[in-house]
Amino acid sequence: MTAALTILCCIPPLLSLMACARRRARVLGRGGSAQWPLLGMVVSIAVLVLNLAILIRFGTSGAQGFSDLGRPLVLALGLAWLSLWIWLYLIVAFRRRRIIY
Repeated sequence: MTAALTILCCIPPLLSLMACARRRARVLGRGGSAQWPLLGMVVSIAVLVLNLAILIRFGTSGAQGFSDLGRPLVLALGLAWLSLWIWLYLIVAFRRRRIIY
């Protein structure tokens, strides 16, 4: 169960961080201001650190099942869900457009 929670809480912020870093590199390459992608990177890192802290606390407490999840773990899952939507937005809104001749 701990492995599944780790995947659910850590993969979305990592994906969001990578997508924001790619977007920031693209914007900087075009000579633009990359403040929004940088903000997304900061939020993704903060969510990842918070989720890791909550998971470490959960793992060391010896919780036995879903009834012991508590509010901190629900918060971690909610923040991971938010990061997943940031990642999906970056993929859909800023995908490359190909020019067809």
